[in-house]
Amino acid sequence: MSDDATGNATGNATGNPLAREEAVLIAAVLEAGAAIRERYEHGAAVYTKADNSPVTDADLEANTILTARLRAAFPADALLTEEEPPVPEVGDAPRCWFIDPLDGTASFVRHEPTFAVMVGLEVGGRPVVAAVYNPIRDELYTATAGGGARLVRGGGETLPLRFAPVSADTARIGTAPRSFRTLMEDTPRWTGDPDRLLVKGRGGGFRPAAFANDRFDAYIGGLVDGLRGGGYPWDLIATDLIVHEAGGVFTDVFGGRYRYPRAHERLYGGYIGAKDPALHAYVLGMLRDAQSTTAEGKL
Repeated sequence: MSDDATGNATGNATGNPLAREEAVLIAAVLEAGAAIRERYEHGAAVYTKADNSPVTDADLEANTILTARLRAAFPADALLTEEEPPVPEVGDAPRCWFIDPLDGTASFVRHEPTFAVMVGLEVGGRPVVAAVYNPIRDELYTATAGGGARLVRGGGETLPLRFAPVSADTARIGTAPRSFRTLMEDTPRWTGDPDRLLVKGRGGGFRPAAFANDRFDAYIGGLVDGLRGGGYPWDLIATDLIVHEAGGVFTDVFGGRYRYPRAHERLYGGYIGAKDPALHAYVLGMLRDAQSTTAEGKL
């Protein structure tokens, strides 16, 4: 069955107007993930981009698969991918696919299975379809706007993804070390066991798996170089939708929802992801209490 037929059949069965987009996207990220897995197991050449970040044959092959599948299925849509410069027409289309073919390339190079394929469809600045796939763990997270979020594990088991409420008293708040130094070193609300309330990670991209697998209950990221340095649109857009559709909240550190620009530019404002609104409000207040001064001013 073709991707188009699969999508139409799904849409008719569920009544979800974005079912075809989700079905095509799932097929594309699984194919890209299979190519990445093959390179992970048998080796991939590593190159250095102009910004000194690494890129591998796995990134490039996955990018080719994703762009080809999405262009074929949705020729009127624009594509914005990390591995290709944007074309002038990207701003004219009513919809745009944001593509990170291999988020966490540095982890891939180190042979650590903490990377993912990440793709989100944007309409009017906000995500409406998203998928995040870890090809080594064979875990797929997907969501459509208003249609909920799902976790698909190896073998095809599909489970609704819905976060349970978490008390701030027991929450584990994660952040990358640089984000911690930027905003968290003097936080009056940060009390109790630091090993529980702050879990410092290596950084390199926050994904829904960190929530779904109960590694974190909230996560603060993207706070380096004065709030501007925490990722490009393709780094956040898929996670944004999946977290919201699972009942959580994902905003910048001022509490605003992102509107994603169709450009290769870093997003301003860092991000807070939390499993429920009350916990998000707690973390937001905790950051405001920090009274940290950055290059952009106080929070």
